[in-house]
Amino acid sequence: MEEEPRHIGHTIKTLSHLLHRSMTKLLKLEEESSGSVVQSHLLGYFAHHQKNRMLQSDLQQHLGIRRSTMTNILKGMERDGLIVREESEEDKRQKWVVLTGLAKQKCAEHFHLVQEFELAMRQGLSEEQLQQFFTIADTIRRNLEIICLQNYENKQ
Repeated sequence: MEEEPRHIGHTIKTLSHLLHRSMTKLLKLEEESSGSVVQSHLLGYFAHHQKNRMLQSDLQQHLGIRRSTMTNILKGMERDGLIVREESEEDKRQKWVVLTGLAKQKCAEHFHLVQEFELAMRQGLSEEQLQQFFTIADTIRRNLEIICLQNYENKQ
């Protein structure tokens, strides 16, 4: 019997779901809401960049979400005592997202766990294979960006 051809989109989607489930279990978020996963992702972004404050617009761009969605996520994080938002002195339209002590503690814990998780995912892969993977992933990302841009232009 002939093997069916593999599809890039299906493979990426399957990996994405498995990655999400694995990270959720690792970070012990399975009992919590999906908003907690996004909050954890944002805290990880702070930890990775070793910052205690960032512009709300930069976080929004990182997640690739609408401003209203970002605002709702941050309201939840404020309610949970993880962040405070402050107006920018330079531009009143901009808001700084500032981590609280509780958030800094969570960042440190999550950063350590994510580093261990990354090492586990790299098991059995050579440096050459990793470079090939990232080169291929970058090419696919660029192709998807072109597709999105073309679809946007076609709707105009």
